[in-house]
Amino acid sequence: MKAFLSYAHSDAEFAASLRRELERQGLFVIDPMQDLVPGANMLDYFRQALSDSDALIQIVPQTGASQANNVWFEAGAAKALDKSVVAVMPDAQGRETASSVADFAIFQASKKPMENVAKTLIQALDPAH
Repeated sequence: MKAFLSYAHSDAEFAASLRRELERQGLFVIDPMQDLVPGANMLDYFRQALSDSDALIQIVPQTGASQANNVWFEAGAAKALDKSVVAVMPDAQGRETASSVADFAIFQASKKPMENVAKTLIQALDPAH
């Protein structure tokens, strides 16, 4: 299973930790902030990456954070492509709920062991796992 990881720069540290744990547990993660090659056509990259993904993992950004709109746009694009969207809220500080976009959500994830957060996300994406 492949999952597209969508997050704002302000959540990069949390995203890196989550990505490592998801990959350790066997999920293939597409992370545009890490995988996009400088000079590449961003629109083509995102279109292909979302198309190649089975699901999108959205780290819900703080309201007004740099790139917050991109994160919501990517989640909407994933839904339009009929992909599952799971949301993770590292904390509840200034973050909007993802209920209108996400099929599943984890709240207060920064207070839980990352191993458990990743396991829960993988099970939400692939119940047979």
